[in-house]
Amino acid sequence: MFDILFVGGGLAASLSAYLLRQKIPSLKVLVLEARGRSDFPKQTWSFQTLPKAIDPSPGKSFTAPSASWFGPLIAKSWPSYDVEFPSFQKSFSVPYHSMRSETFHSGVDEIAGSCFRFRCRVTKISDKSVELESGEILKARVVLDSRGWPADAGASGYQKFVGLTLKLARPHTLTSPILMDCVTPQLDGYRFFYTLPWSDREVLIEDTRYSNTPDLDQTVMEQEILDYATRKGFKVESITGREHGSLALPGYDQERGDFPKGALGVRAGFYHPTTGYSVYEAVQTAELIAEHALHNLESIPKRLKDLADERWRSQEFYRRLNNMLFYAAEPSERYRILERFYEHDADLIARFYAGKTSLGDKVKIMSGRPPIAMQKAIYHFFNRTQSVREVNHA
Repeated sequence: MFDILFVGGGLAASLSAYLLRQKIPSLKVLVLEARGRSDFPKQTWSFQTLPKAIDPSPGKSFTAPSASWFGPLIAKSWPSYDVEFPSFQKSFSVPYHSMRSETFHSGVDEIAGSCFRFRCRVTKISDKSVELESGEILKARVVLDSRGWPADAGASGYQKFVGLTLKLARPHTLTSPILMDCVTPQLDGYRFFYTLPWSDREVLIEDTRYSNTPDLDQTVMEQEILDYATRKGFKVESITGREHGSLALPGYDQERGDFPKGALGVRAGFYHPTTGYSVYEAVQTAELIAEHALHNLESIPKRLKDLADERWRSQEFYRRLNNMLFYAAEPSERYRILERFYEHDADLIARFYAGKTSLGDKVKIMSGRPPIAMQKAIYHFFNRTQSVREVNHA
């Protein structure tokens, strides 16, 4: 009998197991993962330092991430980040941090490796047990389902990307990440390049698109990245890593999310509806689980369910923005919405990324003449995605 059993060994479950092993080492924790450890795709998870007032984690861990319990899992931190749009370039003096899957998983394994069982495919899940493909039944006081992204019914669009880690023949001159460089042809929706300088001769460059379709042409997009690197003056020696993904972003089409009790991570909607970022939520839920694991273990599934429901209600604004972005703006003009957004101050942008946009922020974001057709912007902001689809296909 285990105390907590996680089905799925991604970001949220891994952080939870990592924290539990440090805070309550006597707890019997098991993480079941269908893949082998070597089969995990390369991934990068990033986030900003946050002021205490908007830090969503119970322990206020994002006010000083490098000194936090998950600090050892951070691969690189920078003191600022940049964005580049056709009408301006801007630097934000806000620390930015990234975790790389290679060092993340090795760091988790160092502390919580004994909690993981790989190549274990689960066929049935209940509140207190799981059944494996082999027929073995495992029981636990709490079972949490963290098997990744849910079905994308109700998606307003997709954030899709292909990334290459490049080894350079000579040092580059970047000192900060470029979160968005959209001074580039606007293909397949809002399109930008994202660059993380890991070292003076190693960079990650992603070609990211906010698109109406989830499909990726990796060969074409990889060549686009190499062409971009050449334009930026990088002399590429070799490709040392590849990443890709297609994230379904929710639209304003449901009265509430349908998250089952016991769901965790992005499966329970614990990610930002517009940016797709999920580190803030993964740390928040890991701390919530650890907080209740010692004295009120059985309450954890309901606590997570209540949090998921509350987040769904409180983040309606972002889903409305998704509707406007994907349905009101012509694909080649979507960048204008983000260009307008990044004219705002760093505090407003930090609150947006943290999912803590205030009423005043919403007024600022929506005030003035929209950078796209006003009538369509207003219509799609206030109408549900299902109705939008019917209108688009009428």
